[in-house]
Amino acid sequence: MCWQTYDYYFDVSAGYFGSKKGSEPLHIQWNPLTDTVEVVNYNAGNVRGLSAHAELLDMSGARKWEKAATLDSNEDSIESPIKLEFLPILTSVHFIRLTLTRGSEPVSDNFYLRGLEETPAPASAGPGRPPAARAAARWATTSKPFAACPRSKWKPPPKSRGKAAAGRWRPSCATHPPSRP
Repeated sequence: MCWQTYDYYFDVSAGYFGSKKGSEPLHIQWNPLTDTVEVVNYNAGNVRGLSAHAELLDMSGARKWEKAATLDSNEDSIESPIKLEFLPILTSVHFIRLTLTRGSEPVSDNFYLRGLEETPAPASAGPGRPPAARAAARWATTSKPFAACPRSKWKPPPKSRGKAAAGRWRPSCATHPPSRP
């Protein structure tokens, strides 16, 4: 598996922190398909006396619903101790805060943003879409590499250098910094 955990300048991206958080040996998470809180035990051994706590917060940060449950977690297992209940009094955008503790010591926590409406992206790049969406669709369907990038000066590599040089040639623009051979 290859994760994009850093960018061109070797700065860590959100992928690094997401994989670090999700790879905790004992992890609490929300399953949006079943609306349950799950405690995932990757390799923390058999752990007894855990407490899972779930809260639903509205946009102002006011707590609208909460529930807690105690559980024991076996190694390489997933437990679902809490079923979330989304009340009609919630704002259109709200938050889910999950906390897993052992005694008074925090073991894992997670924080989610949830909206009531889902709007899937349109499948085609029609005239009604914003320019960025049309450019992204053009980018994905172009046959020339980097041709959709407005700052790219893409052209075929010079023939005089031979195939070895042609394989190393890269365009230079703000989106695609030049690579070193």
